[in-house]
Amino acid sequence: MKTTRRILFLLTLLTAPSWVSAQINNYVMLDGINDYINLPGSLSNYTTSSAGTVSMWIRPTGASPTMFYAYEGNSIFADQGGYMGISRGIIGGQDRIWFYNWSGGYSQVGIPYNADEWIHIAWVLEGSYLKAYKNGALVDSIATGPTSYLGYGAKIGLYYNYFLGLLDEANTWNRALTPSEVFSIYQSGLVGNESGLTALWHLDEGGGTIVEDATVNNYDGTLVGGVSFGPLSGLQAKVGDQKVTLLWNHSTEIDVLRYRIFRDTLPNPVVQIDSTTDSTITYTGLTNFKKYYFRVTIVDVSLNDTGYAGVSATPTNFSEVTGTGFINGADGNFMWGDYDNDGDYDVAIVGATDEYYPPFQNGFAKLYRHDNGDTFTEIDAQFQQEIHRSSVTWTDFNNDGLLDLAYAGSSGSGSRTLKLYKNNGNGTFSDVLHNMAGTALSAMAWGDYDNDGDQDLFLMGNDAGSGSQGSFLYRNDGNGEFNLVDTGIPGHANGSCAWGDYDNDNDLDLLVLGDGAVGFGIFLYRNDGNDSFADISANLPVLSIYRGQAVWGDYDNDGDLDIAFSGSTGGSGTRYASVYENNGDDTFTDINPGLTGLARAAVVWGDFDNDGDLDLFMTGTPTDYTGRQSYIARNNGGGSFVMIDIGIEPIFGGDQYTPGAAFIDYDRDGDLDVMVEGVDINNNYVTKLYKNGGSVLNVPPSDPTNLATTTSLDTVSFSWNKSTDNETPQNGLTYNLRVGKTPAGVQVMPPLAKVVDSGNTGGFRLIQAMGNTGHSNSWKLWDLADGTYYWSVESIDQIYRNSKFQAEQSFTIDGIPSAPIGLVAASNVSSVNLQWSPVNKSDVTKYYIWASDNNDTYYLADSTATTGKTITTLDGSTPLQNGAIYYFYIMAVDNNGYESPYSSTVSAIPSATPGKWFVTHPGDDSEGGTLREIIDSTNLSTQSDTIVFKIPRGSVISLYSSLQAISTDFTVIDGDSNADGIPDIMVVNSSFGDVMTVT
Repeated sequence: MKTTRRILFLLTLLTAPSWVSAQINNYVMLDGINDYINLPGSLSNYTTSSAGTVSMWIRPTGASPTMFYAYEGNSIFADQGGYMGISRGIIGGQDRIWFYNWSGGYSQVGIPYNADEWIHIAWVLEGSYLKAYKNGALVDSIATGPTSYLGYGAKIGLYYNYFLGLLDEANTWNRALTPSEVFSIYQSGLVGNESGLTALWHLDEGGGTIVEDATVNNYDGTLVGGVSFGPLSGLQAKVGDQKVTLLWNHSTEIDVLRYRIFRDTLPNPVVQIDSTTDSTITYTGLTNFKKYYFRVTIVDVSLNDTGYAGVSATPTNFSEVTGTGFINGADGNFMWGDYDNDGDYDVAIVGATDEYYPPFQNGFAKLYRHDNGDTFTEIDAQFQQEIHRSSVTWTDFNNDGLLDLAYAGSSGSGSRTLKLYKNNGNGTFSDVLHNMAGTALSAMAWGDYDNDGDQDLFLMGNDAGSGSQGSFLYRNDGNGEFNLVDTGIPGHANGSCAWGDYDNDNDLDLLVLGDGAVGFGIFLYRNDGNDSFADISANLPVLSIYRGQAVWGDYDNDGDLDIAFSGSTGGSGTRYASVYENNGDDTFTDINPGLTGLARAAVVWGDFDNDGDLDLFMTGTPTDYTGRQSYIARNNGGGSFVMIDIGIEPIFGGDQYTPGAAFIDYDRDGDLDVMVEGVDINNNYVTKLYKNGGSVLNVPPSDPTNLATTTSLDTVSFSWNKSTDNETPQNGLTYNLRVGKTPAGVQVMPPLAKVVDSGNTGGFRLIQAMGNTGHSNSWKLWDLADGTYYWSVESIDQIYRNSKFQAEQSFTIDGIPSAPIGLVAASNVSSVNLQWSPVNKSDVTKYYIWASDNNDTYYLADSTATTGKTITTLDGSTPLQNGAIYYFYIMAVDNNGYESPYSSTVSAIPSATPGKWFVTHPGDDSEGGTLREIIDSTNLSTQSDTIVFKIPRGSVISLYSSLQAISTDFTVIDGDSNADGIPDIMVVNSSFGDVMTVT
């Protein structure tokens, strides 16, 4: 077999023109079973509907299939909707290479070929004709129209059936090439910068899973199914810190004298740097994160260069951490946090171990304690398992200085679940009962949106009721109570959410990416206070996008939050990634930095190279969910980002649509490491941690200075001077505020940081994130109770290193008085006496008494009362009228002039000269007294008490609730009990406050 393959290759060189061997130095071999090359984006990336070209070298092997339409053949190049392409097969007894195009119907034309023979082919759409070229010459053409649809993805080697054979030098164009241009390609090949060339795949890699596009478009393809290379096969590059090791399979088809190695920082290297007789070689002293291109050439015993392979590599200081014991998962995410306050980062991971379909038993929620170095121990935290399509977050929702856990998803039965677990501080967690809805395909974000200091929760995803998208904002009202707020924010799912103060007005705004009731897109909700959010999404560049993430980050260090995102555009499936720059006026501009768009993607900001500005890590799928790609977009300043491969396993999100990914300095060595969770290129569920071995030192920022507060009633305004940092520009720093009721306390506003640690420096963040006030060096809190508070603030740089908390300050809230209670009214002749319980506030100096004769319009009857008061006028001058009903409430006033809320309202009716009355009790009908005495009487404490009033005819009386009776019935006594000629009223067990008139 070995001899036969060598003979076939030599025959190719003997029977083909010289330029064939010059171009076909290495190639891919597709097995006709499951091999193909996935191309990024849609067909519109490569050609147009009315003009375009696809050309390549092919060598079909094996037998052709019989078919009716050309798209049913062994696919050489095709979009995945069957609208255009090239295939091999037999139609009507003719074995051909078929060129086809759909324009309301199929147009197809074939060219003859011989199996096991290299030929150059070109598919050319020019106006109203589809043209077929073989070996640089036009063979045939057919009338056609524009290609009907360009929205599907494209593949080499697969549409209806797989291709069996060899391929090389594939290229696409957005214009129709002329006959002379097609012949030139056949004869001389391409460089990669030709006008109209949209992609050029030399297919010379010799190994790996990526075939590189030699044009500036970087439409790198992904090899699927174990594609082979030849004759120099298996070439791969292993990267390390400032080094690259090349490895390849020693050729058994050619008598090898040696291998020559070429290297450059541009594609197609032509400068030889080395030669070897081995099949591996290592190069050191290279620049990390710089892309190098290598070419390895076979020199045979006749001194001929008979085959080569190419590969690119980017040295990196990232290396995979093995032996963590982390569960492999997808369909979820993870979050790092120091739950046990021991000064290192632990990690909670949620997701599923494989596809989520029945029996729904593979969801998980795991907690791993970081013990030391790279050692992690799984903790039996008694979290509910069988949760998938899930997300997880840490926060301190009860303000006790310990990280609590929340996660949401779909449970084993398919119902939606939201779990809250309170950290007990002893390594255990308690399930907190609540009435909040759960979601699947969920995302959640904690933040103090109402500026009362505690953490509120925004949750989005598919809800349990209808399965449609939902958005829920739960306000934290303390004592474990969360209440749903009606914000008017529409439902969203399949994306991300994040709080951030983009307009620097001291409250948190909300950023959402996803699909929902209002369609696909990125949505921005401005916090206008009082539970009100304004949808200003129209101020973003218009883009319909979903199945990705959008995140806040100040990429240009100008002190406001910008937006990075990646996802799939609605409808077409095209991937798009970019950065929206915050213009500072509620509008954003797409800077279009040329990033490769990824769907089902994770997007993360972090300064991975410690140069003081934010870089981007992205991972997802660049094509139709078969490819995978991960990269860091290194921020070079001025809106310029360079995509580099740092050796992180590329994954995508599986069914959850967004994978787990994070920057985290888990080893606390001063640089950001990377962790991912999701589905890899082989559809395995993986969870991997990568250590950043960088040697660039990052110095923590300086402490904030000149801390100050201003109080007004129940509100406090904080301010401080900005910090400085050796790496991060001053405006790029964020700040983390801590407020407590005790020294070093966090009972009001938890910073998710240690206020005092073992080194007595304080500030270590329990999570790695921006500070809770963002870039603003001021903040506000509202609705504070009276008392003394203690506070401090720290600064955070772009790798989330913190300063110390600055020396603690204090302030006192002396707010408005509370509403008076216990107000009662007693009627007298032409007056009403009011009594109440004093307000428990030392600086209350007086009470305002308000009166009304209709319970609608109130007048200030008295503004000098300090205790109980007898009121004789309605408004200070109008006398009260006997027999008329009046209404009263009061307000407390302190020495700052701050008024309390209103008391409850009471009513009373001043009476004419009172008649006689008496009180009867069982066995006693002799007691007498005044109305005030009867109200205060201790003789009226049982249900058996009977009160008899003797009053003048035509009078109106009020009965007051301070009498301890319960019935609303009253009885008019027939007759005159004391023979004075005036009827009497007897009230038995009455509920007082009713008004009765004697007639």
